[in-house]
Amino acid sequence: MRRVAVLGLVPILACALGAAASGVSVAKQVGCAQRGETSAPTTFNDPRFEARGYRVVIGPVELRGVRWYASRRVFEGLGKRDGYAVAKVALIVRARRSLALTVRGAGPKPALLAYGEDGKPTATLLVKSCSASTPASSRPGVVGSGTLFPGDFRVPVAECVRLRITNRATGRVWQTRLPFGHRCS
Repeated sequence: MRRVAVLGLVPILACALGAAASGVSVAKQVGCAQRGETSAPTTFNDPRFEARGYRVVIGPVELRGVRWYASRRVFEGLGKRDGYAVAKVALIVRARRSLALTVRGAGPKPALLAYGEDGKPTATLLVKSCSASTPASSRPGVVGSGTLFPGDFRVPVAECVRLRITNRATGRVWQTRLPFGHRCS
């Protein structure tokens, strides 16, 4: 019985080592320690937020500034880094959530997410948000009902990018399509 169990783990270990050796990016993880903070507690899906027209709320995630890049002219004006257009988007996650965010573009070159301290882009991002009562690190008070993560989307060409959000605790899935210099039909 032990031989069968050991033999079953060998292919899994070999795949993990092969992926690491080939340079394939594994999912990146950001947590409460990598959060950014605003001058006041961050409110998830705030109805008084001035730029409501430029945000997307899907499930427990709010993307602030993402709709700005739907314009072809704005997208063409973005700076390129390593062949990717860099679109700065604030990610706000509802308090006490553990999520997996995955992006996929239509082109042969993948769309990527670059969040966290090192800013290394990956196609999948694992997020663990703070509780609402977590003390703020840069001001008096608490974090608020949403945890803010500054970062960016990296998109190779103007395209419609599919975002898939999975709640890691319950398995519930939300999906949406985000326009980057291209209209989503």
